[in-house]
Amino acid sequence: MRQRLNPIRALWSAYGRLRGLLTLHLTTQNGTVDTTMNFKEFHASLSQPTPPQGLSDALTALWLDANGQWEAAHDRVRDNSDQPSAWVHAYLHHVEGVLWNADYWYGRAKKKRPNCTTREEWQQIAQSLLD
Repeated sequence: MRQRLNPIRALWSAYGRLRGLLTLHLTTQNGTVDTTMNFKEFHASLSQPTPPQGLSDALTALWLDANGQWEAAHDRVRDNSDQPSAWVHAYLHHVEGVLWNADYWYGRAKKKRPNCTTREEWQQIAQSLLD
């Protein structure tokens, strides 16, 4: 029996792929958004009410997570196919404690689940994407 196509799910999936392509278009050769922000400035921005403009979806998701908005962070990266988004997606499931799902996304990001706290992992990811 053939499964019926859910048009909303199909549209959402297409939107995620398109958003991922647009993100890739805005990135530099090393996969990070072309911004002059460094880790120190990014960390200082966490006290602001909204994320800084010009961040990649991966960095925006890290910003949202650091501000207690796990669901919004997850929504930001869940349909993206780029490596930085997959890495942040893995981290978010690591934070959530769903390790089988985290490990799947670490694999998509070509990373291994680190042997450190999630706070340290957040910092490592942010520094890697910014510096």
